[in-house]
Amino acid sequence: IIILEVYLTLNFAKETFEITAMLHPITYLNKILFGSKQGSMQLWNIKSSQLIYTFKSFNSPITLIRQVEINFSKILIKYL
Repeated sequence: IIILEVYLTLNFAKETFEITAMLHPITYLNKILFGSKQGSMQLWNIKSSQLIYTFKSFNSPITLIRQVEINFSKILIKYL
């Protein structure tokens, strides 16, 4: 038997922000990114229970949030 402890409870109104996807960004301590059926995303600090930022709606439900690693040393930026 595995007993899990509840670390945090956040309440959302399904009419305005129904969670459909979730991601813990690798380099962000204590942060969780939620995607919604309404198309917006919210970045939360789970240690302080504070909403950090709301990303505007993408006008389509968010069904997947995926983190992609980028090797910036292989990107060439040219300024005109």
